[in-house]
Amino acid sequence: MTYLEPGKIISKFNSKNNLSVTVRYPMWSDLEQMTDYINEISLEDTFLTMSGEQYNLNQEAGFLGSKFAEIEAQNSILALAFIDQEFIGICNIDRDLSQRTRGYHRFKLGLSVKKEHRGQGIGEYFAKASIEEAKVFLPNFKILLLDLFAQNTPALKTYQKLGFKEVGRVKNAFWRQGQYSDQLLMALYI
Repeated sequence: MTYLEPGKIISKFNSKNNLSVTVRYPMWSDLEQMTDYINEISLEDTFLTMSGEQYNLNQEAGFLGSKFAEIEAQNSILALAFIDQEFIGICNIDRDLSQRTRGYHRFKLGLSVKKEHRGQGIGEYFAKASIEEAKVFLPNFKILLLDLFAQNTPALKTYQKLGFKEVGRVKNAFWRQGQYSDQLLMALYI
């Protein structure tokens, strides 16, 4: 049985400024936009672990190919957000396989939205749609974990709205723009 449905629409919603957003699984034809997006957001030096690294099409193709395999194995979902044909965000929910079968019920969330589309509720609705898809698609989906920079107040508020609770903090875990930042650990129990 095959689980991967490239391009399958997960959700559609309107942003606060009434732009129509489509959330769907990736296709190989998205590769160039995905590469441009990851390079742009890396250069922005925002609250992500990337800080200027640049990726070429081959590297991004390797990433996408591995994600397709993880989706097929029901260990991951990878959702892309678009306004019209413009790629504006990415959300992944990945099974935590580091603990083997003892952690089979744990997943980790990654989410980012293009700078010019932040503050419009897209991240919240995008994450909700991805979580709902994960509930249906990912077997034994019980705990969703994430970590974030403590100073990332907009993301913290979004995750709290989604029901995430702080479960820990690692002091000075990240180095960003000349200073250390605490890492907040958050969990959503499904």
